[in-house]
Amino acid sequence: MFYYTLWILYGYSLYRLAETRRKKVQELEKEIAELMRKCTEQNKIIKIKKKQEQKIKTLSSEIQSLKETRIKLIRQMRNDANSFTKWKQSKEKEINRLKAQNRKRACEMVRIQMQVNKQEN
Repeated sequence: MFYYTLWILYGYSLYRLAETRRKKVQELEKEIAELMRKCTEQNKIIKIKKKQEQKIKTLSSEIQSLKETRIKLIRQMRNDANSFTKWKQSKEKEINRLKAQNRKRACEMVRIQMQVNKQEN
């Protein structure tokens, strides 16, 4: 009977040990599953981050290109404005020269007309 009791206690101890190990295995499996889920989630986040970094790089490149284009346009506008100013000044100078020439001719015609009138009188 004593041995039987020992055997039962031994069997119960083995059962408890097996149950403890089974629970530990279940806990470890849950932990592994959770870690796998976290790993998958982290990989998704890493992929999203890489895509965002690539998008940032592309947008930065576009911004730089737009800035360069803007600078070229500003320079072109300045050059065009300077060219227009020079053209306008030369045309105004030519107009003033023609007006002066026209006044001289008008004065000359008046002078000649006065001489003709004097000679007729």
